[in-house]
This record gives sequence, structure tokens and C-alpha cells, in this order.
Amino acid sequence: AGVGRGRQAAAVVAKMAEAEVVAKVTEAEEEEEEYGDDLVAYFEDPPTEAEARLLTRWMFPSKVGGRPAWLVPRSLPSAVAASASAGGVTALAPSGGDCPDLGCRTCGRPLRFLLQIYASQGSLNPDAFHRTLMLFVCTSCQPNEVRIFRSQLNWENEFYGGERPDPTMIGARLRKTNNADPELDPLLCSSCGLPRDARGGEAEAEA
Repeated sequence: AGVGRGRQAAAVVAKMAEAEVVAKVTEAEEEEEEYGDDLVAYFEDPPTEAEARLLTRWMFPSKVGGRPAWLVPRSLPSAVAASASAGGVTALAPSGGDCPDLGCRTCGRPLRFLLQIYASQGSLNPDAFHRTLMLFVCTSCQPNEVRIFRSQLNWENEFYGGERPDPTMIGARLRKTNNADPELDPLLCSSCGLPRDARGGEAEAEA
């Protein structure tokens, strides 16, 4: 009798688990119908205009999407040149063929900026006191090609002072100059923030 009751209890639990799975699948299908194939989410509340203005290289941000905040305003990855970038930025993925730094080696389309992480080495590595890792992907190919670039600077450098960045001062300066960056702006596409090509033209960006 005990064995029979145990089997009945197990059957009830199995049916409950099956019902829960069906409910979750149905919920997922309903969400897919409501939102379509594009999944968009924020890790936190969307930034205000003032907060978005501070997603600039002078604040050493970590962020997802938007325009890249290039740490070193020179020696940027090339949009058309075959040689690897020298100086401030180093391609971490293996190079191959005559593919540009920011071009997909499979389809030739431009890579898209996905995210960047500020990962200072502090006193562990004085040569990388300021260090940013930037991740670019191709959204035209499957599987997606991914490329990571590392940019780093000493604590003492020609671009940034040694003091902690002041968001109030930086925000005020950017408001006054309409978010202009005299060192970087001439090097970048005005719409996507990727480097201009070797001819000085706007970099191609996927819509």
C-alpha cells in the first residue's frame, strides 16, 4: 500500500512539473508574439541626458552599445587598412588575410560596437593603469565573428591627468562645447563613432 501511494505521489509531482513547463513555454511564446524577434533590455534605468553625456572617454566608462568611448585618441583600429593597428590599440584576435581591423573576415562587412569595459590594472601594472577592453561583433554572419581590442595608458600620460575625473566639471565642459572632442572628432564617423577610413570618409555602419 505504501508503495502504491508513493507511485501516486510521484505521478502527481510529474504532472505538476509538466504543467509548469507547458505554462512557461506558453508564456515565452506569448512574449515572442508581443515583442517580435528583437530582444532589447536595459541593465538599469535608461540614462538621463546628463548621465549619457558622461559616457565619454574622460570618465573611463564601462558601457553596452552606443558610440565607443575610445581611450587613446590616436592609433585607432583601421576601417580599411590591412595592417594591424600600432601604438595605443592592439588587436587581440588573430589576424588573417587583408581584412581591415574593424571588418568581418567572413563577409567583409563592418563590425559593430557591442560593449566596452574599463579594467584598470592600477599598481599591478603601471603601463596599464588606464586599460579599456572593447568588443566588436559582426551581426551579418552566423556564428557571429567577435573581435576584442585593448587600449591602455600609463598613469602619467599626455591625455589625462592623475586626479580622479570630476563629473560636474566634465559635464559642464561638454555642455558648453556641445559634447565636442577636438582630438577624437576629426578621426571618427559622426554617426557611429567608428574610425574614418584611410581616405577620410565616413565609416560604413550597419543600420
